[in-house]
Order: sequence, then C-alpha cells, then structure tokens
Amino acid sequence: MISTNLFYALSHAIWISFGQGILIYLLVRLTLLVFPGTTSLWRYRLLYSAITILFLGFIASLIQAYSTALPLEVLSPHHSSFFSKSDGSIIDLLSIKNILQRYSSEIAFVYLTGLTLQAIFLLTGLYQIANIRKKGKLHIDLEWEEKLIVLIKKFKITQKVSLYFSEHVTIPFTAGFLKPIILFPLAMVNQLSIEQVEAILLHELAHIKRHDYLVNILQ
Repeated sequence: MISTNLFYALSHAIWISFGQGILIYLLVRLTLLVFPGTTSLWRYRLLYSAITILFLGFIASLIQAYSTALPLEVLSPHHSSFFSKSDGSIIDLLSIKNILQRYSSEIAFVYLTGLTLQAIFLLTGLYQIANIRKKGKLHIDLEWEEKLIVLIKKFKITQKVSLYFSEHVTIPFTAGFLKPIILFPLAMVNQLSIEQVEAILLHELAHIKRHDYLVNILQ
C-alpha cells in the first residue's frame, strides 16, 4: 500500500507540476516582455527563482498527494465533478485520478529512470573532473597566474582560484566550489590572442563569482 500510494503521489505531483511549469513559464515570459531592459543578472535570478519555485511546488504536491492518498473506491463521481458538458455527461476529477492510479507505476518508472540517468550523467561528469584534476598532467603558466590574480581582485572573489592548462580538455570550464579551478585547453591558449584568453577567464570568473558550479549541481 505504501508503494502504491507513493507511486500515485508521484504521478499526481508530476501532473500538477506540469501545469505549474506552464504557468511559471508564461509568467517568466510575460515578465521579460514587460521589462525588456532587464539586466542579465536579474534574468538569471528570475529564471533560477522560477526553477526553485517549480521544484518546491513539486515537493509540496508530492507530500500533499501522499498524505491524503485514499483508495479510489471511496470517491464517488458526484463528489469529484468540476463541470458538466452540454450533452449532460460529466467530466470529473475521478477520471483523472483513475488514470493517474492506473498508470502510476509506469509514470513513476519513467520518471525515476530519467532521474537515475541524470544522476549518472552528473556523477560521471564529477568523476571525470576529479580524474583530470588528479591525473590530468596539469600545467601552470606563471604569467597567466599573475594576470588571473589581477582579474580576481577586480571581481572581488575571496576564494582561492587556480588556473591550469591541460591537453585533456577541449573547452575551458570551472570546477569546484570551495577551491575552484579553471581548466583551459592547452592547445587553445596558443591559438588565441591575449585579449581573447582574458575574456574567457573573465567569463569563468563570473561563474565562480555567481557560484554557478554549486548552483548547477543543485539544479
């Protein structure tokens, strides 16, 4: 019964969250339309807040559905009706509840499979980053280290940030939260101008300043 109720609560929360997601999306689009001059920082905060609200709404729906789950036999159609069609037939909440309960195991399986795959992708990425940090034969350029220190001071970043060049990465990226590091492709640095490399470093430092590494994991 516990698993049955849990699967039903999960399918119910997914259904509710789908509607909430559409509503939140429309509100975000409307906000951006009404305020077209919004800065990138406020757009970021708006979008992240929307994701957070959607997640909290999903959790609230899951808890509410699980705590109030009842066998469908105790529900009568006349108690669940919410409007009638012109031909006299009734479209009611009971039909939706029947569908959610009937296919709750399948819905939960698909959802949990997707969640598991996302977790695997995340853990694989974190493992690869950790492996590169430990065994990637990282190179240090003292000249760029000095330039990085100057850029860090401009951003007023208090964390210790390290810059490494590696032949094992193809794009620049930042890893770590407490002691973040910027990994830069060794082949790329020789093909770019000083201004281009600085622009990329500024981009990565912006991620560090905004704590995007931790935020992306939470997302």
